[in-house]
Amino acid sequence: MDTRYNLEHASMSLLRYTKEREKDHHSGIQLLNMFKDDSDSSLEVAEFNGIGRLISKQFDQDGVESEAVEAVVSMQGIITSKDLPPFRGRMNTTKIQFYRQAVTIAVVDEDICERFIEQIGRVQNIFKRHYGDGLNDSCAFTTFVPGKISYNTFDISNRLFKKRADADGEQLRTLGQAIDPDGNVQRTADSNGFVHTTDNEVFYFERKKDPIKGQYRFVAAEPTIFQVGDIVEVQMSFVGLPLHHRKRKLSLMLRTVGLMDAKFSKDLSLSKFKSGAKTNAPARAMLKRAVGYADENVSIAESRLANMEVDDRASGSKATHANGGDDESDQDDVDRPEKKRR
Repeated sequence: MDTRYNLEHASMSLLRYTKEREKDHHSGIQLLNMFKDDSDSSLEVAEFNGIGRLISKQFDQDGVESEAVEAVVSMQGIITSKDLPPFRGRMNTTKIQFYRQAVTIAVVDEDICERFIEQIGRVQNIFKRHYGDGLNDSCAFTTFVPGKISYNTFDISNRLFKKRADADGEQLRTLGQAIDPDGNVQRTADSNGFVHTTDNEVFYFERKKDPIKGQYRFVAAEPTIFQVGDIVEVQMSFVGLPLHHRKRKLSLMLRTVGLMDAKFSKDLSLSKFKSGAKTNAPARAMLKRAVGYADENVSIAESRLANMEVDDRASGSKATHANGGDDESDQDDVDRPEKKRR
């Protein structure tokens, strides 16, 4: 995190938002209260197209189990890095399958972070019971960052594409202008047998206050609004991704990103701008140009004006002689001095 970022104040705001969302009964399933009743009996792992997914079993009023849904939970953090649309430029055809939408978020409060990790650890146990020793025990998606103010980061991502063979029964989607404004990404994927499905979709929101009801709600937004330093809420699901040698790893799959507070990222941006404006850059050589008249040009101009006057006088004299100017000749005789006689 940039040293100019006010992490101390941002962490206090983040803590306030996290506690507020935890208590909000309309905020969906929060990671902090995912196991509120200290029970995970309604959660299990199911395989869909080669990926293990945490699902929540649903029951109707009579207690009969109905169609299960994927468990999606929310957590809050500060963006420390991101890989979000729009995606432009030339695409590497050999790496198109690894293109993703991703954010890394920081959780600063030690108690909240401990609770987040504990909840994810309980999810890990559910996957462990499903895959046994085939599941890696490492927690590769979180990193501890030491410093004056220490924090943990969490990596949450979702690939843009999957192989067409791995998308059996899934609804196909086309990348929109917000993600692929030039169409290069979609064309590259199409020509290499990759598809974008509903499972690859990530949605973006911004938290705004309703001017009439006075309540906050999330509205659809463009991915370009998100900046490093923003306080966000992400929605994610838990998946067991296949590795080599029939191994699996638990990953956090990104579903939505919602902007909650952009104040501190704006302050950071302003600080960077001011710092850049005050930087003493070496003076650049300016392009020189001659304007007005130099002394030499003035002298030339004066000389030419003098010649013009002489030429005018000569022209006038010739004109007089041509008209029989006797008076001028007589005057010349009068004015001419006489020679002295000895």
